[in-house]
Amino acid sequence: MNRQYHHYRHSIFPLVIAVSLALLFIGEMPCRASEEEVGAPLKKRREEAAQLLGAGKTHEAGAIYRELAAESKTSLGPNHRFTLITRKDAAMVAAAEGELKEADAELHEVLKAQTATLGPDDADILATRDGICSVLFFQQRYAEAEQEFQALLKVEEKALGPENASTVGTRDSLAAVLFTRQKYPEAAREWRAVFEEQQRIFGAADPKTQTTRVNLANALLQGNELDAAEAEWRAILKSRQEQFGPENVETLNARENLGLSLMFQKKNAEAEKEFTAIGEIAERTLGAEHPTTLAYRMHLAVAINGLGRHNEAEAKFRELLAVSERALGPENPITFQSCQILADLLKKSGKRDEARLLARRAWESEKKALGPMHPQTKDCEALVKELESPKP
Repeated sequence: MNRQYHHYRHSIFPLVIAVSLALLFIGEMPCRASEEEVGAPLKKRREEAAQLLGAGKTHEAGAIYRELAAESKTSLGPNHRFTLITRKDAAMVAAAEGELKEADAELHEVLKAQTATLGPDDADILATRDGICSVLFFQQRYAEAEQEFQALLKVEEKALGPENASTVGTRDSLAAVLFTRQKYPEAAREWRAVFEEQQRIFGAADPKTQTTRVNLANALLQGNELDAAEAEWRAILKSRQEQFGPENVETLNARENLGLSLMFQKKNAEAEKEFTAIGEIAERTLGAEHPTTLAYRMHLAVAINGLGRHNEAEAKFRELLAVSERALGPENPITFQSCQILADLLKKSGKRDEARLLARRAWESEKKALGPMHPQTKDCEALVKELESPKP
């Protein structure tokens, strides 16, 4: 791949990465203590907190969990199952509100107390371990998160079975960590296993199943398994066309990703057809200056250049840059990406003076938007230095 496209795949390819972390499902874990032992009111309040959490009322849910933990500590004891699970709930809400270090410490305290009285494959212990994994992920401690998710998955596979919903959720989360660590083949393998289980349990059209398939397709593409990625995107596109129609945003997104899969395989003629078609739909439905429309125009220009029609690609990038800079501003990714690619095209056609100005413009924008050490910024910096050095 030529240098002007060196970071293109990683900077513009739309990713979903729907991590099924415990943070998203606080309160769904049923308490194993009996209603007679805990009392119906306490269990009902925990269910109410879960409903608040599901409605996005995190702060209110957290207050109830903390109250429940304090009350059950007094009435049931500090190491009672219900006390510990509500402490876990409260810690996960704290993590959701950004108190990651505090949540991490509290979850480890809960796990220590649970381990003293419960078996290693008890559902409450597994839930707490899942929470610890999630907090590690959100602290960007990815190597530790991967290790913990791997260990948890082994326990769940043995205790619950590979088809259990908790096991599948842990495998999904592990795949996301692997993807984040750029272990794309491993991530694809895990997501394929998750997809097959979800397809069996929920059906191919279920949103969870479709989300996993998108993640799988992205992992395949980033791992350079391009034929497999194309096949997945074709299947996703067919499903979305049937479900949503040809002009729905979900369908257009799938078609965009199919076009990118084709382009990265250098099937630029097919990619051009896809980007031309979705560009026309987006311009009609969203407007000529909408970011989505402009993104499709950028993909189209790259595909045209890949077909060797360099003058046409240059003209399209000039038009795109003018519109994007006016509509989105100089620090928008579409703007500085177009500016950088155009600079490289001009350099190759011998227009070094203009290329130098555009490359420096893109570099200045990227330093502000991405930071000076971002790979794309460093790539643009190298282009600037090349253009500003005397021509050999």
